[in-house]
Amino acid sequence: MKRKSAIAMLLSLLIAMLSVTFLFSACGKDEVNGKTAKVLFIGNSFTFYSDIPDLFEKIASGADKNVLADSVTQSGCTLEKFADSDSEQGRRVDAKLKANNDYDAIVLQEHSTRPISDYDAFLAGAKGLQKKINETQKHCRIYLYATWGYKSGADARGITVREMEARLRSAYAKAAKEMGVKVCNVGAAFTNVSENHPQLNLYFAADNKHPSYTGAYLSACVHAATILNIDPRTSSFNGVPADDKDRVFATEYARILKEEAFAVANG
Repeated sequence: MKRKSAIAMLLSLLIAMLSVTFLFSACGKDEVNGKTAKVLFIGNSFTFYSDIPDLFEKIASGADKNVLADSVTQSGCTLEKFADSDSEQGRRVDAKLKANNDYDAIVLQEHSTRPISDYDAFLAGAKGLQKKINETQKHCRIYLYATWGYKSGADARGITVREMEARLRSAYAKAAKEMGVKVCNVGAAFTNVSENHPQLNLYFAADNKHPSYTGAYLSACVHAATILNIDPRTSSFNGVPADDKDRVFATEYARILKEEAFAVANG
């Protein structure tokens, strides 16, 4: 009986050791130690103002997520240009995709009005980039970056800023459904904050169109919540606006922005 018990114990120990070995080989070293997610942003000034990819990376880091954010941006550029290998911006995208075949997520941001002024061109550009991404990346999720309404764009159409944002959101949702991808609804968060917390100025003062630092931080929070599936409210990074005179207010503003971003991403 003792001999049988000893053999049984040895077998149990061997099975346990094999299970641990399999677990490590199945997960891989990166996942065991914390895999660094690689995210590429493709867009224009609505992406590079206040360096939204960098804010996205810092918010993620503040929530204990390892993220490397990369970008290809050009002021006023459309997704069609980024998808065109004969254009300078298209060649930049091609070079980035060929040099890196391991992006976990890629974010596509269209010109601020094109989804509602020329939906077909918007969709063609997004699909053109989707094709390139699928051909070069191993396992990559694609997200469309739904932007916000703004006064000059709304006035030109005889509608309110809220109505402009709603039309943009609808166009992005329609394209996402056709492409089988997801949307980062930054514009919806802009609308909610503008209506519920008017003390927070989300727009760059010089043109009331581009994102201020506050708007960029909100955008980055929505991206982090949507792409990384994190709760931005848990991030220790509250941002440091260059013109902030009272860090207590900065912290309170960050709390509001995080909550609104979480609500939109999980709504």
